[in-house]
Amino acid sequence: RYGTASALVSTLRYADRARRIRNKPVINQDAKAAEIVRLNNLVNELRLQLLGKGPTPSEQNNEHLQEELEKERGRYAELLKKHKQVTEHLSNMLIENTNLCEKALLAEAAKEKIERKLNELTEQCNQTIENLNVSEKDTDSQKTVMECLKDMKTRLEDLQSMNLKTNEELIDHEIKLSFVAESDHEKIDDEAVLNEEQAVVEEEK
Repeated sequence: RYGTASALVSTLRYADRARRIRNKPVINQDAKAAEIVRLNNLVNELRLQLLGKGPTPSEQNNEHLQEELEKERGRYAELLKKHKQVTEHLSNMLIENTNLCEKALLAEAAKEKIERKLNELTEQCNQTIENLNVSEKDTDSQKTVMECLKDMKTRLEDLQSMNLKTNEELIDHEIKLSFVAESDHEKIDDEAVLNEEQAVVEEEK
C-alpha cells in the first residue's frame, strides 16, 4: 500500500508540473539578425560622427542653407544693380523728354509767328501790286514799289528759310519724342519685371 501511495504522489506532482508548463513563442531569427545589423551600423555611424570623420545631418543641412543664402544674396545684389541702372536711365530720359517738349513748343510758337509774318507780307505784296497797277505812268511811284517788292522778296525768302528750318526741327522733335516714349515704355516694363523678381526674393527670405 505504501508503494502505491508513493507512486500516486509522484504521478500527481508530474501532472502538476506538466500543467504549469507554458508554450513559449518562437522568435523570428532573421528579423532579429537584421535589426542587430542595423543597430550596429547606426552605432558605427554615430562613432564616426563623434570622432569628426563625418558631418552630422544638422551640419549638412546648415551648409546647404548657407550656400542657398549666398546664391540669393548674389541674385538680390544683381537685381538691385539693375534696378539702379534702370531708374537712372528713366530719370535721364525724363529730363531729355522734358527738354524736347520745351524745344518743340518753342519751335511750334516760332512756326506760328512765321506764318503770321508770311500772311502780313502776302497782304503787303498784294497791296503793292495794286499800287503798281494804279501808278504805271508814275516813275517815282514805280521805283518805290519796286524797292518795296525787293524788300518783301528778301523778307519772304528769309521767312521761308526760317519756316523750313522750323518744320525740320519739329519733325526731328516728333521723331525723338516718339522714340523716347517707346524707350520709356520698355524701361518701365523692365523695371516692373525687376520689381516682381525683387519681391519674389524678399518673399523667399
